[in-house]
Amino acid sequence: YPGTGIGLAAVKPGYGGLPYYRDSSAAGSLYALRLPDQSANRQGPTPAISGILCVDRPEQEPWTEEQARLLRLAARKLSRDVEMGRQLEKMVWERDRNNRLYRGLKELNGALGLETACAASIKAIRALVQPDFAAISLLTGEGDRHRVVHAEGQDADKWREQEFPHTEGWVGQVMKHNQPLPMGGSHRGAAPVFSRSHCLTGFGSLLVMPLCKEEGKPIGALIVAAKAKGEFAEDRRAILDLIATQVAVKIDQAQ
Repeated sequence: YPGTGIGLAAVKPGYGGLPYYRDSSAAGSLYALRLPDQSANRQGPTPAISGILCVDRPEQEPWTEEQARLLRLAARKLSRDVEMGRQLEKMVWERDRNNRLYRGLKELNGALGLETACAASIKAIRALVQPDFAAISLLTGEGDRHRVVHAEGQDADKWREQEFPHTEGWVGQVMKHNQPLPMGGSHRGAAPVFSRSHCLTGFGSLLVMPLCKEEGKPIGALIVAAKAKGEFAEDRRAILDLIATQVAVKIDQAQ
């Protein structure tokens, strides 16, 4: 349990439980504690981890209760210091992310033409998340098909300029119901994004979002996919939804 420790006295020669020593023969006794984790549900650049504080000494006498108490105090102090460093790192990370996002949206608002607007849209998205594939598919003039007008990343050339019936795949469902798919932004196995026979594979995180102005029906869909799992957490999906609305407005103007 966090904050509790295990003491070992009279360490035997050649003991292999001290990985930070090539030769542990100088250790007469040791004490190990699991550091209390101050934030188990952390989001940001540093994942939640539990560390181990390990103390050894040449003497082989058992650890006294007072010594163990002092080590527990040291573990709690170290844990708080580590968490403070993590929080400061998170603040810097969020500030840099927000600055990148601001610059990306500013560039999007100044884009002229469809291709420029699409490229600026993906750039704004990359300020928030790191997709390995991103694409924008728009309804054609007749409205019965949608065409992938822009694609970046893995196998982008395979999908660029491809057309599909507007009712097929996740893109079709997203445009029909004006709701993103899949729920939670993750999917295992082949994902029928464009149709049952045109799937995206090899991605742990996947999100198809409607491109819809504040009023009216969707004009297309935004597809983002990442190999890493958990890339599109709930807070990121909320910001992506706001970006998608801005993208839809800009693309509609460009068209």
